Amino acid sequence: MKITPHHGLSLAIAALVGASAATIDAQSQLVNNLQGMMSSRQELLADAVENAYFLTCQDFLVADKQTGELYGYENGDIFGRVYSIGVKIKDGFVLTAQTQEPWDYDAKYPNYKDDFFGDMASSTWTAVGSSTPSYTSLSEEIDLPWEKTDSLIIPYTNKNLFAGEGLSVDLTPGEKNGWIVWVTTANIDALQTTLDLSLIPIRKSLVAGAQPSEVETPMIDRQVVGGFYIVPVTDGMGTITIKLCGLVVPPSNDRQSYLVGWLCPLDEAQAAAVAPAQAAPAAEATPADAKGGNKKDALTPVKPAKGKGKKK
Repeated sequence: MKITPHHGLSLAIAALVGASAATIDAQSQLVNNLQGMMSSRQELLADAVENAYFLTCQDFLVADKQTGELYGYENGDIFGRVYSIGVKIKDGFVLTAQTQEPWDYDAKYPNYKDDFFGDMASSTWTAVGSSTPSYTSLSEEIDLPWEKTDSLIIPYTNKNLFAGEGLSVDLTPGEKNGWIVWVTTANIDALQTTLDLSLIPIRKSLVAGAQPSEVETPMIDRQVVGGFYIVPVTDGMGTITIKLCGLVVPPSNDRQSYLVGWLCPLDEAQAAAVAPAQAAPAAEATPADAKGGNKKDALTPVKPAKGKGKKK
């Protein structure tokens, strides 16, 4: 995405890139302390990328490993629902691993994984320009590779979904002096009907490479949906290009930290050097799980929908 500023706006954007790290770090700390009150530079950056991302929603069931019978949870027609973000890039977009195996990001699933597969029911997306979502099938736009992947983020080539428009990408490894743009909401569970989303850019220097970068969320009274890492680059007189370097992936059932997954490609040696994630302690059983001592007590049989899902 390119910004071509004029007059006072030009000076403001120049200040965004040229301000000292100490000044911007202090402003970032102010955001943390004041729970979301942003400086003018941060507001400008948030405005510049507000149309660069979209919201995805994955509904899933669980399938009995012995019988293949599908189940929802507590009289529901799904077992769980996971929201995540995607980011538009030129001639494509980038998704997180949440879109491939959403059950790995559902706190209930560890109690069932020994006896049940995760099974995708639907994968949808919506633009974020209004307060009311309009979810459309994501599988109609791309053939999602719903196979297990060790990648935190997955780029896709697609010139049709967003008419080829999106952020430029930075594929180079090394130190980045950029910003994490956190995508937050007041209530994740309400995103099916209301898009109360806001962006909070936080200045953060990170090293892009084979290893994902662990990051901390801002201290705010909102829930984090996801985020993405960008670097504003001066691209000629009066012009700045905002480049996407990676996406933030929330904690999963196997790890407890937020990670930035990088777009820079890895050679075989780098890929082999990436250590597997350290498993987190198993989640405690919920009262519904423990009822009657039988995990199936909390499950509801669901008739399979033709052509949906893939067992894991």
